[in-house]
Amino acid sequence: MKYITMDKANNYRNIITKIIRICKAKFPSYIGYEDLQQEAMLALMKALNDYDPAKGATDTTLVYKYVKTHLDNYASSLDLEEPTELTLKDHPLCADPAEATAALLDMEEACTKLEWQVLECMVLGMSKGEIAERFALNKVRIESIVHRLYMILKDLT
Repeated sequence: MKYITMDKANNYRNIITKIIRICKAKFPSYIGYEDLQQEAMLALMKALNDYDPAKGATDTTLVYKYVKTHLDNYASSLDLEEPTELTLKDHPLCADPAEATAALLDMEEACTKLEWQVLECMVLGMSKGEIAERFALNKVRIESIVHRLYMILKDLT
């Protein structure tokens, strides 16, 4: 039996905001606030599922511990170098159109819908600013997505 419903998750917004402010300095600038919020919400869901008041800890203590630990682990898993102007044409696979097409098919499975749409725009030669405008996102968010796409492509080689 679960002791906390997902409806109660909204009560933890202040805790999550505080943790993100504490942890933000550990992240490179291309990681946007929205990305950290999403990661924090994943940890929050796990904390809510694992919470058992019989173990003695309060729910807010458990949430704080899970979210902070998750964001710390996420920060340590990132390549902390700031990306330079990353484009797919810089990747060795893109020198050969056939290999690039095969890589794109593999990438489609590894990408979210938004990441795939950004990738399609990149293939069309759109700039990050044009892509940001098209999806009504800020340029930092697009840079984060482009960096993730580059990391996916790097993993495929």
